[in-house]
Amino acid sequence: TQLLPAAESAGVDIAILYETPGRLDGEVAFDLSAEQNRTTLAQDLASLERFFESNSSATIDGRMPVFLYLTRAFEGDIVGAIEEARAAVDHDLFLVGDQVYWQDPSSEQTQDVLEALDAVTAYNMHTSRPDIDEGFVSDTISQYEEWGAELADSSVAFVPDVIPGFDDTAVRPGAGNPIIERRPERFREFVNGVDSLRDDDLDMLFVTSFNEWHEDTQIEPGEEYGTDYLEALKAGLGSS
Repeated sequence: TQLLPAAESAGVDIAILYETPGRLDGEVAFDLSAEQNRTTLAQDLASLERFFESNSSATIDGRMPVFLYLTRAFEGDIVGAIEEARAAVDHDLFLVGDQVYWQDPSSEQTQDVLEALDAVTAYNMHTSRPDIDEGFVSDTISQYEEWGAELADSSVAFVPDVIPGFDDTAVRPGAGNPIIERRPERFREFVNGVDSLRDDDLDMLFVTSFNEWHEDTQIEPGEEYGTDYLEALKAGLGSS
């Protein structure tokens, strides 16, 4: 009840990130052939009508963007379930999937997702490979280039995502996930490196994250580094 009025008064456009693991049944995969998952997805998106009516709701060419977390874990009748979810909403949706990761972009599962969605992105390219920090920016950009090439002749847009680093040891000390070191200059290099991969029509870049402090991915100003990451983002984007 407070988010929409606050965003409107501040002149900030906001969009929905759909937290798939919190809504759909499944641990490592989400079966969209399962009736309960299809119903939940359609009902959840339909419940956003009030949000879409708000002046603070972001739009893409008049369409309502919704970001679907972990579409790369979808299985079953992906196309049919997404079609049903779109039909349950009065507004025209622009669906962006968290699909981009270290898998082959030409996989059968990805092709199903591409048929169902309007754009794909990555939410977090961290993986538990011990050497993930070594060459993380260059390796990620190379993977993004593969995805960009796969989508070059497609109607589905690729939206690159940048991340300043990753460290979840404070909240998951037993997980043993490797750390991606964060430095403002490295983040700026990342932003610069993906500039040519941004879709000309969307001209969009995602950042993970503004304030997920528990995984140390935040660029929100902090006591340790001030506004360094915001300045790095601004400098990396340049005049584009």
